[in-house]
Amino acid sequence: MSQNQFIHEWRQVDSLAGIGQAQTALDIVTRIYDQTKAANQADQFVKASVYRMKLESDFDEDYFENSIARTQLDIQSAQPPVKQILHSIVAELYWRNFQNNRWQILSRSETSGFVNDDIKTWDLKKLVTASMENYALSLENKDLLKNTSLSAFDEILIKQKDSQKFRPTLFDFLAHRAIDFYT
Repeated sequence: MSQNQFIHEWRQVDSLAGIGQAQTALDIVTRIYDQTKAANQADQFVKASVYRMKLESDFDEDYFENSIARTQLDIQSAQPPVKQILHSIVAELYWRNFQNNRWQILSRSETSGFVNDDIKTWDLKKLVTASMENYALSLENKDLLKNTSLSAFDEILIKQKDSQKFRPTLFDFLAHRAIDFYT
């Protein structure tokens, strides 16, 4: 049911984003995000979270930092397996932040001895460590992940031919995301 509940809204979002009205589309996505979070609709909630990040990247200069902070808050209240998916997303955000700002980050020296919550000042070691920790957390509760069919999250996946055969469970999907990072 949750897969069909927001069809009209998602079409509106895609249409608005396609004509460059990211902020208007973001208003709709925020409503979907709030409703699905309250109703515990995992697939639609994760889809709204990802769409929100994508739309904010169109106009928000600090979207990496804001997306990481918001997702970290969502992780605190999320239940498995959504919690593991969000950890995987945060890990990827940390790594993409490094890739997009490599020239700045590589020129930073390592800092120690104080609490550093500002990702804009992190060095390579801290970003890689944060990514590794989140990928490890994304694979916690293996039994649940191995028993969760990936088809439960079809709304957020781009499928390829026979992909279901090679990655049938959520554990397989999240493990391959982690392996991609480590390679």
